[in-house]
Amino acid sequence: MNLSEEGNTTLGCALEVFPLDPTNISPAVYDAFVVKTVLNVITCPFAILLNVLVMIAVKTKRQLRTKSGIALACLATTDFIVGLVVQPLNTSTFILVLQGSETTNVLCNVIDVATTVSVTCALASLYHLFVMSGERYLA
Repeated sequence: MNLSEEGNTTLGCALEVFPLDPTNISPAVYDAFVVKTVLNVITCPFAILLNVLVMIAVKTKRQLRTKSGIALACLATTDFIVGLVVQPLNTSTFILVLQGSETTNVLCNVIDVATTVSVTCALASLYHLFVMSGERYLA
């Protein structure tokens, strides 16, 4: 799992996009991970709650059940999944990195899952934005 090159040990997983040694993190990188973790923890409940409210509004209000309203509800669904799945996965990844050395195999697995789910959800959100823009262009 670990790659060694000229005395530097890096984490060798997740398509090599995470070249960092979890046992030896600089203070600036540590601070960045702490800030990212805190922001994800704060924004996660809001992302879930507000997107659920959008979906409920489109479901219950008859005047919102238009093509664009349904497309907006679909976008809210993908953003809801981001808040429910992707943000907690990223938070757990950041926490595992901050913990350090003994969790290398677990960290690689979490990074692999988080990368796959993040890319899938990002592509779904972009697809919905593209469809909404196309629908608005045609209207």
